[in-house]
Amino acid sequence: FLRSASCRGRESFGDACSSPGQDTTYMLSTCSQELKLGVTPVEYPFVKRRDNLPDPKEKEKPIGLWSTIKDNIGKDLSGVCLPVYFNEPLSSLQKCFEDLEYSYLVDRALEWG
Repeated sequence: FLRSASCRGRESFGDACSSPGQDTTYMLSTCSQELKLGVTPVEYPFVKRRDNLPDPKEKEKPIGLWSTIKDNIGKDLSGVCLPVYFNEPLSSLQKCFEDLEYSYLVDRALEWG
């Protein structure tokens, strides 16, 4: 593809692109043969762009832990589906401490080999 693109440039500029000593009639004939081999223009699909932003969606109301427990009084809580964020740490200090919480067990395992 690069050769046929460069040939189109040579056809439009004539002798300006050819170096001295090259046969321009031979070059034009080979370029015209390469153009007949199937170089087709690329047609890009039409893309409709949006004019405005979509309407904002209401955020889901967070489910509180106490309201979930209150709704399930007397039920077996092991069968109740709870959101994942109930088990996530509350602060960055708690996140940092989780890495060190059982470090003594790792140290003991290292000693025992």
